[in-house]
Amino acid sequence: LNVSYGYRGSNSNSIINSLTQQSTQKFGDLSIKTDGTTQRNNNNHNFGAEIKYDLDSANYLQVSPSFGFSSSGNSNISSIFQTGDAIQNRFNNAENKSTAPNYGLTTLYSHNFNKKGRVFSTQFSFNSNELDQDRNTDNTYQFYNVNSGEFLPDSVVNLFINNGNVSRNYRASMTFSEPITLTSRIEFNGQINRREYDNDQLTDSMYNGVLVRVPSLSKIYNYSFTEQRYALNYRYLKGRYNASIGVTAVPALLSGYSETLQSETQRNSFNIIPIARLEYRWSRQKRFNINYTGSPQEPTFDQIQDVPDVSNPLNVVYGNPNLKPQFRHSVNTGFNNYITNSRLNLSVNLQASKTDNKVVRNTIEKDASRNSRETYFTNADGDYSVNTNYNISKQLAERKYQVGLNGTVNFSNSVSMLNGKKNVAESWNFNQRLGIQLYPTPWFELTPNVRYSYLKTDYSLNPKNNNRTSTWALSAQGRVDFIDGLFMNYNLSKNYVSGISANVSNNPFIINTSLSKDVFKRRGTLQIQAFDLLNQNNFIIRTLGDNGYTDTKSNALSRYVMLNLTVRLQKWTGTPMRGGRQIQRRGDGSFME
Repeated sequence: LNVSYGYRGSNSNSIINSLTQQSTQKFGDLSIKTDGTTQRNNNNHNFGAEIKYDLDSANYLQVSPSFGFSSSGNSNISSIFQTGDAIQNRFNNAENKSTAPNYGLTTLYSHNFNKKGRVFSTQFSFNSNELDQDRNTDNTYQFYNVNSGEFLPDSVVNLFINNGNVSRNYRASMTFSEPITLTSRIEFNGQINRREYDNDQLTDSMYNGVLVRVPSLSKIYNYSFTEQRYALNYRYLKGRYNASIGVTAVPALLSGYSETLQSETQRNSFNIIPIARLEYRWSRQKRFNINYTGSPQEPTFDQIQDVPDVSNPLNVVYGNPNLKPQFRHSVNTGFNNYITNSRLNLSVNLQASKTDNKVVRNTIEKDASRNSRETYFTNADGDYSVNTNYNISKQLAERKYQVGLNGTVNFSNSVSMLNGKKNVAESWNFNQRLGIQLYPTPWFELTPNVRYSYLKTDYSLNPKNNNRTSTWALSAQGRVDFIDGLFMNYNLSKNYVSGISANVSNNPFIINTSLSKDVFKRRGTLQIQAFDLLNQNNFIIRTLGDNGYTDTKSNALSRYVMLNLTVRLQKWTGTPMRGGRQIQRRGDGSFME
């Protein structure tokens, strides 16, 4: 029996300053400056248990219940000033409170037959999540004539919105494995996943000091997504080879009913997915693997809901009940090799994915004088990505020194829609790092690094939004042992940023350090940590959107001191047996299956 409980609480006040640059088709070039403050508090409780029981030598049962409760609240006040080819000001005041209980249960039963390798197992799980959220928005919009600069009539929106969301997830599966020969077997897996969603949004507005229900802004929409998977797989395992080949049939049904409009939505889909996995091992240290996976994903509630969302009257959002589920294909491959005599480690991994019927936003630019938009959802093809990473490391002088070179190269072809036209964002992201680990004496460690990153993004519809940013970073980290049980850790980094002209500190120098002492006969550690001693960790963070980018700075506290005490009280005894072997433990004492 394993039982766990966790609690996490936070209370923060944030000051946000951001600048958004956009080049649009109808509105021209826009510059949007935002200043705001946000107060947030969150509390989360989680309880879990795991009951494992060997009924006898052939039967095994596991039951895992869980329960959690979270509550949150936040308030936001912001001022938004837009200049360029469309001028307007916005003043927003919003409050949000929510509670979210959740609970679940997972059971697993397995049976080993007398025939070696013949195994049957079944699993059932249930999870329920509820959300009750109250929002109060009080927004003022000011519009100006672009040519004369004269003030035009403003617009005031004051809404009280209650959202209730209940989601339930049921999953049942069974697996049967039958050996054919000593080196091959047939495996069958069948499973049913059903996800149910009950959603309601009740909107009131203030008229002459009285709250009045707004039926056109209220909606009740319930929908479900049922996915079945039937997989037949042939597996061959002999010597250096471990291969699987088969096929999976995936029928799926997306159905929904709108109580608001008394309308019904139903969409069927059927996919045949090949099962392919190959692993070849030259030795324990040298191996190659490749496998393919495919998975459907249903649209979210806001993407299919039938009542417009006008919480932002300058960007009214319309759902599309006719959306199809999107389907993601993914291929993963990797090569790993550790040459023992040379103490050289090599690894390369490649992941490629493609999404059919990708659910994307279609932004329609409407009134140029007010910079108003409408957002729709549609399915689109052409979304794919390729990601690769590598690592080369070499140990020298009886492991006193180690040289490492690693990096990632990522490419993505993201699709969105603008005024009914496909907008493709091609992004390249390069990250390379060279590091040396030095252990010249038992009491001193040093790891200097040099890292380079480069991000390049090109948009097909608006080349003015193209983006180029790069960063060189020099860093050093390590440890110094003074006397037995007293040691210091340090982390130094100097960054050179280009491509973000508004960066607060283009070349910040960041120093983090800590001093630690082992206590209670090494069962505990007393530590004092100091972060960002020079108070220069105030980067501008750039995020890319469909039609431009946003540079954001917050008042995140980077220079501070912490005092920590860690005590390790665990003492694990009694190691059970399964199949004639001891079950190994993880670091937290739980058993590995």
